[in-house]
Amino acid sequence: MASEIREEHLELQDMRGLLYSMVAAFTKAIDERTPYNASHTMQVAGYVRGMVRFLNRRYEKTGQEPHFSSAQEEQIVMAAYLHDVGKLVIPLEVMNKANRLGQGGRERIHERYLLLKAYLDIDRLEGRLPAQECFRQQAELEELEERIGKADGQSAVPQQEILYFTEMGKRKYTGKDGAVIPWLTRTELQNLQIAKGTLNEEERRIMEYHAVATEKILQEIRFGRQYESVLEIVGAHHEFLDGSGYPKGLQEREIPPGARILTIADIYDSLVATDRPYKRPMSMQTAKRILGEMAQKGKLDRELTALFCTYLDERRVE
Repeated sequence: MASEIREEHLELQDMRGLLYSMVAAFTKAIDERTPYNASHTMQVAGYVRGMVRFLNRRYEKTGQEPHFSSAQEEQIVMAAYLHDVGKLVIPLEVMNKANRLGQGGRERIHERYLLLKAYLDIDRLEGRLPAQECFRQQAELEELEERIGKADGQSAVPQQEILYFTEMGKRKYTGKDGAVIPWLTRTELQNLQIAKGTLNEEERRIMEYHAVATEKILQEIRFGRQYESVLEIVGAHHEFLDGSGYPKGLQEREIPPGARILTIADIYDSLVATDRPYKRPMSMQTAKRILGEMAQKGKLDRELTALFCTYLDERRVE
C-alpha cells in the first residue's frame, strides 16, 4: 500500500514537473520571439509573486484581507508566466513597430516627395504651373517631410500637429496625364494621426487579439483542479474594473483578485520597461503615479494598487 501511495505521489510530481516545464517553454518562446519583450514575462511573474507574498505578510501582521494560500499563489504566478502566450500569433511587424510609419515608412515618403518636386519643376518649365506656386508647393513638401520625421519617433504627438497632418492628407498632385499622387497615403495619415504610441487602430486591434489568442491556446491545456483558476486569471488580465478593458469588457465583480494583481504588475512593467522601441522608460515614481490615477478613475483596484506601490517601496530598500 505504501509503495502504491509513493508511486502515485511520484506520478503527481512528474505531471507537475511536465506542466511547469511546458510553462517554462512557453515563457522562453514568448520572450525570445522579439528583443522588445525579452524580460517582460519574467519581470511580471516576479512582481506578482512578490506582491502575493507581501500581502500574506501583511495579513499575518494585521489579520486583514487579502490572504492567499500557497495553492492560490502558485496559480496566480503561473498565470503571470502564461499571460502573454497569445503574442506568439501576433505579426512581428506589429509587435516590433518602433515608430508610427513602420520600417521604411519615412524612406518611401522621401522618395515620393523627391518625385513630386521633380514633377512640379517639369510643370513649371513646361508652363503649366507658375513659378511662385511651384516653389511654394515644394517648400510645403519640405516642411511636411520635416514635421513627419519629427512626429514619427515622438512618444506623443500634439493635437495641433495631428490637425496639420489631417489637412496635408487632403493634398494631392495631379499630373498632365491625370494620374493622382497623394501627399500622404491613407495608411500614412492614419499613422501620423496616432496621438500616443506607434500603433494605429487596426494594428491595436491586432495587438489586443493576443488576449483572445492566449485564452484559446490555454483552453487546450488540462490544468486540473489544482490549477483550475489559471485560465480565469489569465483571461481577465487586460480587463478593467469599470468595464472598459478587453477582450470581454468584464465588470468589477467578474474580475478575481489574482487577475487584478496581474493587471497592475503588467501595466507597471510596461511603463518602466527599458526595452520598448516606442517609448522611453518611466521612473518608478512616475509609473506609480499613473497606476494611482488609473485606480482613481476606477480602472484598477484602489486598495491593491496602493499596496502594490507600498510593495515596490519595500522591495527597493530590501
